[in-house]
Amino acid sequence: MIVGIAIISMGGVAYGMSHIDYSDLDWQCKKTIGMWELAKADYPNFVDDTKWLTDKKCGFDVSNLK
Repeated sequence: MIVGIAIISMGGVAYGMSHIDYSDLDWQCKKTIGMWELAKADYPNFVDDTKWLTDKKCGFDVSNLK
């Protein structure tokens, strides 16, 4: 069971990392905006922390984004 969980976890990380376009200069900003949107939708306890991180990575206040 532990081996199965380890294989699934490694596969998930590989899948997630393969969908990042590192040639895009704003990839960190876009990634943190996605995390912030997810927190707003499903994890309200983490909204303030992800908002702070998103503002830091993007360099501007992202509250006005639609």
